[in-house]
Amino acid sequence: MESPVTLTAVPMTVFAAAHKAAPQAGSQRGTVTVVVEIPASGLDLTQTDEEVSGKIDLAIGATSGLRTIRGTGFEYPVHLVGEARQEFESTGLRLTAEVTLEPGEYRLGIAAGSRGGRIGKTFYDLTIPDFSQPLLAMSGVSLTNEATSATPTLQTASVRPALPGPMSAARVFSPTDTLVLYTEVYENIWWTDAPHSITLTTALVDANGTAVPVTTEDRASRAPQLKTGGYAFTAKVPLHDVRPGSYTLRVEARSNFDTPRTVAHDVPITIR
Repeated sequence: MESPVTLTAVPMTVFAAAHKAAPQAGSQRGTVTVVVEIPASGLDLTQTDEEVSGKIDLAIGATSGLRTIRGTGFEYPVHLVGEARQEFESTGLRLTAEVTLEPGEYRLGIAAGSRGGRIGKTFYDLTIPDFSQPLLAMSGVSLTNEATSATPTLQTASVRPALPGPMSAARVFSPTDTLVLYTEVYENIWWTDAPHSITLTTALVDANGTAVPVTTEDRASRAPQLKTGGYAFTAKVPLHDVRPGSYTLRVEARSNFDTPRTVAHDVPITIR
């Protein structure tokens, strides 16, 4: 569904997830949450024994085929003191922002850097589905873990507070971690209100294709929905008994309305 292509001397790790945006007349846009993580060595901020300060600029543009979408700029004042300053030195800084785009295939151009200092740029390929078309659809899958909270995070006010901690761009985790994922599931069966249920399951699939079920959560169709439509799901994925290696985190939603339907996303992760 998405993949990063890094072309910059400033190290940057990027993740983007698309969700259903509030419907507009004649349009079914997607909200794209973008997470950018930059190590301290990649930012030319003012550092003293007491604080780290300055400003960071982030620009997010997009191309779709021969079409170029006007970019959106974000500004982040930086003022880190005490524990946050120490965490910055060891983990760097995380930026989050949101943009809205029509359904389609895009290459996001993401540029970030300290004002007056180095600027890095990364490209990220992303498909935004038309969430209003299939009978069952799923947003992107976002992850966080306890270690993620240690990285100072700067975000625009519009970013949805969907997870218990900041969204992480990392896909390498420790066997001591517990991941928390967030996704949204949408149904387009406006012609009936017949009661049914939606089940979200997660499984870890190893390099041999062996799947180990992790969590299952059921949601009644008459449960409260998001303002944009659909149902929000969170799930915990403990890694404590998982051997180091490469895995696929498979997230699948199933509706038992009429003819059962499923939709799934696969998230590659590494455990070290």
